Amino acid sequence: MRNLADNANKTETSIIWYVMLGAAVLSVAFAGFSLISFSVTGIIVLVISIFVSVLLTRYTAAIPNTRLILSTKNIFAFWGIIWLGTGGGILLGASASLTRAFKCRNVGCDRTFPIFADITATCVAGFFFYVALGYTSALSGKLAIGSLGTPAGVVAAVMLAGLVHFLLSSLLNYIYSRSKNDAPVSRLVADRFVFPAVDEAVSLLATIALYFIFVQFGIEFGLVVVPLAIIGDVAYKIHRSRLAQKTRQISEASRIHLATVEALATAIDARDQVGIGHVRRTQIYAIGIGELLNLSESEINALRTGALLHDIGKLAVPDHILNKPGRLTRAELEKTKIHASVGASILEKVGFPDPVVPTVKYHHEC
Repeated sequence: MRNLADNANKTETSIIWYVMLGAAVLSVAFAGFSLISFSVTGIIVLVISIFVSVLLTRYTAAIPNTRLILSTKNIFAFWGIIWLGTGGGILLGASASLTRAFKCRNVGCDRTFPIFADITATCVAGFFFYVALGYTSALSGKLAIGSLGTPAGVVAAVMLAGLVHFLLSSLLNYIYSRSKNDAPVSRLVADRFVFPAVDEAVSLLATIALYFIFVQFGIEFGLVVVPLAIIGDVAYKIHRSRLAQKTRQISEASRIHLATVEALATAIDARDQVGIGHVRRTQIYAIGIGELLNLSESEINALRTGALLHDIGKLAVPDHILNKPGRLTRAELEKTKIHASVGASILEKVGFPDPVVPTVKYHHEC
C-alpha cells in the first residue's frame, strides 16, 4: 500500500511539473512573439537589462538566524513589465530566475519548477498590471512610461501585479512541494508564503523607487546603473577572493595551533609513565558526558580542549613523585595537587575563546 501511495505521489508530481513546463513555454513563446513590436532601442534596453539582471541576481542577502533570503529577481521582472511590457518582464524575470535557481547549492534542490512558476506568475502579473491601467490591447508591447497614467495609478497597478505574482508563485510552489511530501505543512507554509512575502514586499518597494527614478531621469539612467553593476560585481569578487585567502590562513593557523596543543598534551602524557593514555581516555569520557547533558557547542569545545590539557600543570610536579610506583606521602600528595592551578595559570595567557581555563583549574573539584 505504501508503494502504491508513493507511486501516486510521483505521478501527481510529474503531472504538475509537466503542466507548469507547458505554461512556462507558452509564456516564453508569448514573450518572444512580443519582440516583433520592439524597436531597436527596445531590443538594446532588453539585452542590457538581461545582462544586468544576470550580473546582480547571483547575489542574495540572507537575514541572520532565519531562512529568509532577499534577491533581486522579482525587481527585474516588475521593472521589465513596466518598461518593456509583459513580454519584456517575462524574459527579464526568466533570466533572473534561471540565474537564481542555478545558484542553489542545497542537496535535492529542485532548480526547474521554481523557474516555471516564476515565469508563469510574471506573465499573469503583467496581464493584471496592464488591465489595471486599461491597456488590454497592448499587454506585450513596449509602452512609454509617460503614457502609463498617473504615478498613483502605476504604483497601484504595480502593487496589484506584485500581489498576483506572490500568490500565484507561492501557491504553485506549495502545491508542488506538497505533492512531493518534502516537509511538514507548517514549514512549507513558512518557506512558500511567509518568507517570500517579505521578499516580494521589498521587491515592490524597490521597483516603485526605480520607477520614479527612471521617470525623473529617463532610460539614460541605465548608463549609470550598468557600470555600477559591473564595478560592484568585480569588487565583490575581489573581496570574496581576499576573504577566502584570509580564511585559509586562519584555518591553517588554527590547525597548527591545535597540532601544537596535541603534541604538548601527548608529551605530558608520555612523561607520566604510570598513567599513560589517561589524557585521551579523559577526553573521550568528558565529551561523551557533555553530549549526554546536551551542553552547548562552546562548552563541548571547552571540554575537548580542557580534557586534552587538564594535566599540563604536571610540568611543575617532579618526575620522582609523578612516576612513583607506591603510595605517595602527604607532602608528595600536596605537591601533586598544585598541578590544576599551575595548569590554569599557564593556559590563562593563551586566550582560548571557550572556557578552557576553568575546566582545567577545577577538574579535580567534586
